Amino acid sequence: MSTGGGSDSGWVWLAHTDADPIGSLTAIMAEVPNARIITTHLGMGRMGLLGYALNRVYLLNPGQRPSIDDRELEAIKPPS
Repeated sequence: MSTGGGSDSGWVWLAHTDADPIGSLTAIMAEVPNARIITTHLGMGRMGLLGYALNRVYLLNPGQRPSIDDRELEAIKPPS
């Protein structure tokens, strides 16, 4: 997981939904209170089950290519 820079970053990409990145969201969301969380439907579901506010979620699934700020990103499915 990366905040993409310093503490003023606007985006946090939750690359996978294992316990370690999901568990660190509380600290990251407190440190970067205006950040949007980029994740998949699965990540959003897990965040919801753990009580996180979902109004900061930006859904991104494999194959999508959003433009965020001055960058075009591509979500790829990791090898299984």
